[in-house]
Amino acid sequence: MNRRRGIYLIVLAIVLVGLLLAAVLSRRSVQQVFILQPTPVPTPAPTPTVTPVFIPAPTSSPAPTLTSNISDLISIASPLPNQAVNSPLTISGQARGPWFFEAEAPVQLFDGNGQVIAQGSIRAERNWQTPDFVPFAGVLNFSTPPTDVGQLVLQNANPSGLPQNSRQIIIPVRFR
Repeated sequence: MNRRRGIYLIVLAIVLVGLLLAAVLSRRSVQQVFILQPTPVPTPAPTPTVTPVFIPAPTSSPAPTLTSNISDLISIASPLPNQAVNSPLTISGQARGPWFFEAEAPVQLFDGNGQVIAQGSIRAERNWQTPDFVPFAGVLNFSTPPTDVGQLVLQNANPSGLPQNSRQIIIPVRFR
């Protein structure tokens, strides 16, 4: 009977040590989990003399460069920089297929105070699953803003949500 009791105690000790070890290891793995969230890209104040600029999202490590020239990714036909615009605002141009996801890419219109006054998307007018340029169009409706100037921000579709994959172009506009 004493031998059985001794075996029982040894088995119980092994089980308890195993549970304690499992708890310690699982606690360590939980502490090492990192949740990555995209860093918002600050919108600079509009300047009437600014031309379209390619701005990659900030990252902690160097982002892979798609191209050094924004015209290799997207070309805006309308509105032109510093053009006077009103609602509804028609946006058109062409972008390489990877700029889109499911044929769309997001667009936002900001007033001079940095407030979003309209948001929507541009839509590829042909097959977007190509590395070639694809024509796009979109329309934004907005109320008259409190400022005379603003910015139209076209972003690439970024289904991964990774900041290093985020690209945008900023077009300064004037409101009528």
